[in-house]
Amino acid sequence: SWYVANTEAYQDATTWDDSWRSKTFIFICWIYAANASTGKIGINDGVTSTYSEYHAGNSVWTWFSVTKTLAANATRLRVLLTSATAYAAYFDDCSLSSPVVGAIKAKADFNDALYIGYGQMLCKQNAGGTGFDMVSCFPASITNLEPFSDSRLYIALGLSDIYWYMSTAEAFTESTATVNK
Repeated sequence: SWYVANTEAYQDATTWDDSWRSKTFIFICWIYAANASTGKIGINDGVTSTYSEYHAGNSVWTWFSVTKTLAANATRLRVLLTSATAYAAYFDDCSLSSPVVGAIKAKADFNDALYIGYGQMLCKQNAGGTGFDMVSCFPASITNLEPFSDSRLYIALGLSDIYWYMSTAEAFTESTATVNK
């Protein structure tokens, strides 16, 4: 684990490629914090930074993700581990990737909206019905979406990955069920 307190730690991509400009990247990481508003992650492109929400501070390892489309004039790709307080946040099992985009593998009507699984991305039809906005990105490709009567949308990531579920407020939870192989 990486310990960070009252600072922002970062790692730059070891090389820069201009073809990354205007591309989308996803940074995922587990965060542990005992104090609210202590740990968050981010991506900086030399122009602006985009951050996840802060950890709840409930002394539980929690999975976070942040997605950023780099600016057309981006000069770097930097991942950020942030603790904005004197309290410690711990970061572990971090990964940076560009989302895998493929054919639409799943769709579901949920909470009066159309959601689609598009590679690793969960997208929601915009209010005008003219396109889709990304809601979240997952560590593996989405294979199925299933709304249930418990007001959750279940998100399957194949047979070898843990499934996720989303509330009507678009809050995500990773299942604690055991994967049977």
